[in-house]
Amino acid sequence: QGRELKSVMGEDYLPEHESKFLILPAVPISTPPQSAELKLGQIRWTKLPPLSQIAFEVLQKNAGQTTEKHFFVEGIVKNPSSFGIEKIVVPVIVFDSSSQNILAVNSTVLTDIKPFEGRYFRVAWPKLFTDIGSIQITPTFNPLDPGLLLDKTENPERRDR
Repeated sequence: QGRELKSVMGEDYLPEHESKFLILPAVPISTPPQSAELKLGQIRWTKLPPLSQIAFEVLQKNAGQTTEKHFFVEGIVKNPSSFGIEKIVVPVIVFDSSSQNILAVNSTVLTDIKPFEGRYFRVAWPKLFTDIGSIQITPTFNPLDPGLLLDKTENPERRDR
């Protein structure tokens, strides 16, 4: 009916020659819309910094149900680089058994990851899924953010973080 139902603010980083799922919060409505529109605001192009080529490892990936019958995905994200990272975003996409349709999405943020450190994560949903296929976990960080952990004693601007 030409009304805006939801507006979501945020930002992300898309490395050169890569693609990402755009994960937005659900909008509960009583009837399906006739159409939907996605508008992207300001897009800033920049040269690719060399640090954006980090391939995070996801170890011990596991999915299951809690005692409350909620579905969860857990694992360990390992920082394979020789420098610390302040913020790693861990999006999780759960596909059905055909691995074609998305059943669920969720994400979490890991902070202050040291060089070569592995950090446990767990995301959960308030329901149980039974037709599970593949699960995609793609940890990322934005190298344009001030996301490198510097020795905080040498950089007074970062001591309060």
